[in-house]
Amino acid sequence: MYPASWSIDPALQPAPTARVTKRPLTMEANNPPAKRYRAIQPAPLKQFARPPPDVTGLMRLPAELRVEIFTWYLSSISVTINCGPQSNNISTRYRCRCGNRCPICRNYNAGALSLLLVSKQIRNEALPIMLRHSPITAIIRDLDFTPLLEWMSRMPFGDEPKLAKNKNLFIEMSHSMSEGLPKEGQSLRRWLHLRADKCRPQPNWQYVGGLNSKALSGLKRRAKRMNEVGKREELEKLIGAVSAERWEHFS
Repeated sequence: MYPASWSIDPALQPAPTARVTKRPLTMEANNPPAKRYRAIQPAPLKQFARPPPDVTGLMRLPAELRVEIFTWYLSSISVTINCGPQSNNISTRYRCRCGNRCPICRNYNAGALSLLLVSKQIRNEALPIMLRHSPITAIIRDLDFTPLLEWMSRMPFGDEPKLAKNKNLFIEMSHSMSEGLPKEGQSLRRWLHLRADKCRPQPNWQYVGGLNSKALSGLKRRAKRMNEVGKREELEKLIGAVSAERWEHFS
């Protein structure tokens, strides 16, 4: 080292040289540059098919709810008991495979058959409700009560009180004979005997329709000769209803 008092000529000093640095090692020769990918976006939601609505069968509903459904439906339809030879005019849509020979297809109209022919269980549940709430009309031709008597004889004994509570029961009378009453009035006698029986519930049947003058006169003569009070009262009720309907028709 030189003493501090000595001075060095700047011209004699070596020129500064740039510092040589080593080139950093890179992997570009072996690995290509990385690819640029687009920004990550959330995947679109899958379009799932909408599940079908839950469909519950009628028989899977509680029994109480089925009763309410049957009551609502049967209270809004009129049931016609076709008692006569013209009872085969039911549409084939509501018939079973019996060929219109079973009592259900032979006696009920299409509105009742659409429910009674679904299954036996539905028929057993709906038939008592129909007897209690539905307006029922029985068509009687030529004073032949045989089909109505057969219909009531097939009714279970436990369903007769339900029919007796129905306030909309009608018997529509019609007469096509010109000579008056039929020679054999067995069905009429059986009907009067059934109506006079006080040991069984009696439905409130209301007579409507009309008869010709000969048939009406024959009924009046028969009522005068009757000794049993119950039968005579029922026959007089029939005569009074038919006579009033007849006079209203001519007035």
